Amino acid sequence: MGDRINSMDNVSREEVRDFWGKLEAWAKFLGGLGALVGSVLIPLFLAFQNQNNLKESERNRRAQIYAQIMSQREAKDTEIRARMFETLLSNYFKPSPLGENLAQLGRGGGAPGQDVGSSAPLLLRIQDLRGKIVFLGLLMENFQEYFSARHLFKDLYLKIKAEEANVQFRPYAQELTHLEVDLLKLAKRTASKQVAMLSRVGLASEDVAVRERCESSELIPLFPVEQAGNVTGLISRLSDPRLNRNCEPGPSDTLGAWKLERFTRPAPARSDSTQPLYAISIMAKKIDFPEVDVSVSLFSSKNSGEEGSGEHVFFPVKSKPFRFSVSFFDMPYMDNTRLFEGNRFAIILKSICDRERASRDKACVIKEHFPYAIFQVVIFKEEFMSLRDRPLFEEMLRKLEGAGP
Repeated sequence: MGDRINSMDNVSREEVRDFWGKLEAWAKFLGGLGALVGSVLIPLFLAFQNQNNLKESERNRRAQIYAQIMSQREAKDTEIRARMFETLLSNYFKPSPLGENLAQLGRGGGAPGQDVGSSAPLLLRIQDLRGKIVFLGLLMENFQEYFSARHLFKDLYLKIKAEEANVQFRPYAQELTHLEVDLLKLAKRTASKQVAMLSRVGLASEDVAVRERCESSELIPLFPVEQAGNVTGLISRLSDPRLNRNCEPGPSDTLGAWKLERFTRPAPARSDSTQPLYAISIMAKKIDFPEVDVSVSLFSSKNSGEEGSGEHVFFPVKSKPFRFSVSFFDMPYMDNTRLFEGNRFAIILKSICDRERASRDKACVIKEHFPYAIFQVVIFKEEFMSLRDRPLFEEMLRKLEGAGP
């Protein structure tokens, strides 16, 4: 019996020794395997980390290079544009080479090509005026976003009109008329380009026709509206001067005046009900080519109208109307009005329709109720950035982030 017990104890001790032996063997195996795996993975991890550091260093180096290139380019570009602006503006105000000797060419005696009482031949002054139009065109092409040229346009227009008033030689009268047309075309073309650019980040209205001493037939929304059927009818009402409202009594207009207190408009396609909606009306107080004295009233609506009715009710804002003159020489980049929430709107004068000019202007569709003016309204954010603001550096950084070393 004792031998059997001793034999079982020996077996148990052997099993324990065998278990610990196997465990020690596995531990040695796993330790060796770990050392082998570590010897392979640690260099790979370090290499991977080093590669990431190299990529980050390369991105930083590229960003620094791009920043340096952009900084140098902007500095050079600013220097070149400053010199160009100075040259163009100085040449605009400086008499032309032909005009420098005007005093030496003698006074006109009524001969063809001369003004009565003029100090020099009219032809030279016409050439000087045409040169100024060219320089003004170059200024507007290159610097329209940096300064207001309204006064330059108006000054040149008045000079042309002064020459027209005194000219007696018919060919030169026609030449001066062509200069006036060219100057107006330059102003309208520049304003049209600016409206096209601003409408990409804002809104541009359809034509708004307003008779003298009358108010626009409907409110002009300063927010997007759904393109529904009733909007089409609204646009036709805005472009028809015969439908104007609140006309002041006068010699040529005996309609009674009445002040509108409520206005309905289609609800915006997507709007925040907590934000007020704004709309304006335009009254043409006085039309005197090439400008119109206007009074602009502001209306607002905040979550008005019945739910789901598709209409908003507008009430006049308790403030004095904006009073200013709008001419063909106003540019929306510079000549605009700031509203609440940082929005801005600009009124562009597109045409003045009177008995003299209606037949020559295709925009003057209604051949009655003269005179009336045709406006366009453009709405845009205060943070508008033009192409010349050059956000190219940010684009380079975005490309850099997705580029490899």
